[in-house]
Amino acid sequence: MRKRNTVAVVLTALATGLAGVAGTVPAHAADRVQASSCYTTYVIYGDDGYPLARLDWSANPNDCYAKGDSFRVCDLGKDGWGVEGDLRGTSRWSSTQGHDSPYCGGWSSGDLVEHTPYTVDMYLVKGLDSKPLEAIPVYS
Repeated sequence: MRKRNTVAVVLTALATGLAGVAGTVPAHAADRVQASSCYTTYVIYGDDGYPLARLDWSANPNDCYAKGDSFRVCDLGKDGWGVEGDLRGTSRWSSTQGHDSPYCGGWSSGDLVEHTPYTVDMYLVKGLDSKPLEAIPVYS
């Protein structure tokens, strides 16, 4: 496995544009991002302070992936729930449902209008049940 150099940056609501959505589930705010040459990772924490879920976003083609405008979700919590991410306004999604944690769902890719804000709605999922986690702003 190739080692990645990452830089963790603690974000504020103003810096990430989360001011309007952070109130959805305050205990699960995506308050940390890690950037690498491959993709940007948004980590969602549970009430206990441990990582619960992750969104990996790649806006442009790079050396790691052939396509840009791609994302996947990862389940980091061994709580019996999977994670799903839906790119709002599209039919694109990624899910870990049915897999043991830790696990990352497949990449969902497709061309989007460049330099445009989008939102990935993150959920915990189990069977037919779902719980909203966070709406994460991303840019193509």
